Amino acid sequence: MERLPALLSLSELQQLQQLVLAVHAAAPLLDYVQDLIAATRSGQWFLQGLSPRAGIAVVRAAKAQALLSGRDYVAPDDVQAILPQTIAHRLIPVGDSGRGAVEQVRAMLATVPRERRQGRPRRGPGAATRHRWSVGARFQLGARHAFPCATARRSRSATSTSCPPHLASCWA
Repeated sequence: MERLPALLSLSELQQLQQLVLAVHAAAPLLDYVQDLIAATRSGQWFLQGLSPRAGIAVVRAAKAQALLSGRDYVAPDDVQAILPQTIAHRLIPVGDSGRGAVEQVRAMLATVPRERRQGRPRRGPGAATRHRWSVGARFQLGARHAFPCATARRSRSATSTSCPPHLASCWA
């Protein structure tokens, strides 16, 4: 078999990855993703739910979808577009649903409101960390870049010389 030519060079791929990280995800959108993750854990839809780390992966995939759509911000439509294909392989629908995992995710999506009503309290185990996700590294939900760079994550320091200054605001 002949060798296939590369479509992107390593530097082009890294550039695209940086562009994805630069896509803005607003706090209400992150709340929406947290509500979706909480819905997977409710027991109504799936036997076991998703972890906060899965929520981070969903946000990253939604950022990539937004970039492919030509936007520098994530919309709820981006989350809804990628969610079934992104998480269904990790979920087992409850026995009486009569649906496959992808269909069950779509049904769950239809029931989770996109926006929270004013003053609606946070529920579940994440209630105390409303303004933070805590999965190894902490970052503020309202920060422009929701994911600190790997160097800063390893060193637990926002002032790492190899961490770009615009990512330093992610660290609390």
